[in-house]
Amino acid sequence: MISTATPTRLRWAAVVAWMGVIFWLSSRSTLPRPPGASPGLVSILGHLGAYFVLTLLLAWALLALGRPLRETLATAWVVAILYGISDEIHQHFVPNRHPGAFDVATDAVGAAIALVLVWWRLRSPRPSRASTKPQRP
Repeated sequence: MISTATPTRLRWAAVVAWMGVIFWLSSRSTLPRPPGASPGLVSILGHLGAYFVLTLLLAWALLALGRPLRETLATAWVVAILYGISDEIHQHFVPNRHPGAFDVATDAVGAAIALVLVWWRLRSPRPSRASTKPQRP
């Protein structure tokens, strides 16, 4: 996992960079896909993956603010969905691309999966350093 000591600016730079990747992909009239892969499946997996990563990055950046975990995760989810909605609006202006509510719903699911993992990771007890050291005979 990425260090919690990472400067806040770097965390937000990662968020903005990933948003740029999503925007760039949405600006393309066609997206590459593996031979024989269903376009629908590629679209679903692409949305799930892109917004999974975006939400992980958002949560990571927001955690640096020191707000309660529930508030942080809710904010990350809302921001990811709002970005997904803006992405669909953007696609309306791209030839051969079409905005859709299903895409936003898929984005929301990818974001939710990321948040469940973040919540689980931050809530699970960590072994103490003493218990992870090898025992001497």
